[in-house]
Amino acid sequence: LQDSRELVSWSNNMINTMNSGELAKDVQEAEIFLQLHSERKAEIDGRKSHFAAVRQHGNRLVSEQHYASEDIQKAIGQLDRAKLSLNGAWEKRNNLLTQCHDLQMFKETAEQTEAWISSKETFLANEDLGNTLYSVEALIKKHDGFEKMTMAQTDRVDDMKQFADNLVENQHYAVNEIMDRCKVVVDRYQRLLDHMSARKKKLEDSKNYQLFLRHLYEVSNWINEKLQIALDESYRDPTNLQAKIQKHVAFDAEVSANRNRVDSVKEEGTGLTEDKHYASDDIKKRLEELELSWQALIAASAEKKDRLQDAYRALMFNRVIDDLIVWMDEVENQLSSEDHGKDLTSVNYLLKKHQMLEQDIANHKEKVMDVKDTAQVFKDTKHFMNKELQARAKETSERYSSLTEPCKIRRDNLEDAQVMYQYFRDVEDEMKWIAEKKPLAASTELGNSLVAVQNLNKKHQLLESEI
Repeated sequence: LQDSRELVSWSNNMINTMNSGELAKDVQEAEIFLQLHSERKAEIDGRKSHFAAVRQHGNRLVSEQHYASEDIQKAIGQLDRAKLSLNGAWEKRNNLLTQCHDLQMFKETAEQTEAWISSKETFLANEDLGNTLYSVEALIKKHDGFEKMTMAQTDRVDDMKQFADNLVENQHYAVNEIMDRCKVVVDRYQRLLDHMSARKKKLEDSKNYQLFLRHLYEVSNWINEKLQIALDESYRDPTNLQAKIQKHVAFDAEVSANRNRVDSVKEEGTGLTEDKHYASDDIKKRLEELELSWQALIAASAEKKDRLQDAYRALMFNRVIDDLIVWMDEVENQLSSEDHGKDLTSVNYLLKKHQMLEQDIANHKEKVMDVKDTAQVFKDTKHFMNKELQARAKETSERYSSLTEPCKIRRDNLEDAQVMYQYFRDVEDEMKWIAEKKPLAASTELGNSLVAVQNLNKKHQLLESEI
């Protein structure tokens, strides 16, 4: 009975010791607790022979009808129950410690998985999208490597999830905690995948943006280059103006032919904004600036074309004026001549020549009027050389008008000379006549016969009649 009571007491103490211990808080502690529990199992197994010996001794006493058989029988029952309780308690505690170990292993796995996710999140936290096509392509290459490595290690999460599913399936005591912890990690992993996908898309968007900028810069530089040509004022120099006009026709054709380049860049940018690109505001602004630059080029090219045409019209206008100036120089030279002839023949020739000059002056009136009308058109259209052209037109018109008075003076002088030389010729003719008739009047011939006298008398009468 004493041995039985000692074994029952030992069993109860062992059960209390096993049940009083706290659960482990990490894997290492859980393993220590399992090791200690295994040692207790060894201790329990070590007492099996003692339990058997005491029980066997008690059964022998009962079979020998010991006077305390009833107490012995009760003691044997208590001993059997204590042994069963002890084994049950050990198994229960062992199951609990094993589950605790599994829980700590799961937690450690979850922590390691989260640490792995965290390291990946750190990589994805980089918001650098590159500022050149080369840098963006380098980032994409780096991201592709990261993505490949991440997907290759995705079994980390799958293993953790499978571990959790097994624990839940085995009805682990912390099933809710395990499910919640697993969900947190899986959700975080899914956010990592989403972030990774979003980062990949942003990098692709960045590459498309850099390609757009490259095309934009190429077109913008071309526009600026052509704009400088369109804005030059070479039309102010009339040298080789016709060649400049032909060159601008080719320039205009080149500009028109490159409209598709501008449209292509605009379509590229519009496509990015329609896809809700992260730099949509900047893209829209740049497209607006591109359109303004293009319109400025078109306007400058059209204006230069007009200026070249205006310059050509001004050149033709100046040539007309130059011709008029040369003509007026010649007219003024003739009008200022002091040659009024030296006789009637020469003065008549000069008068005839002057009449032709007057007719020539009259004929040029229409040209002068055309000059004035053209100058008025230049003024109305705000020609870039308007001031200079108006001055030349006014000078030409006034100079033409100034020909009237010297022309009249020249005619009067020539007509006066004609009257004078006509008088001289008349006097000369009369003097010749007198010289011719004077010998007849002074003749002393009186005739030597009647007939001769009659003839002389008749001639004399005719002379007197002529005088």
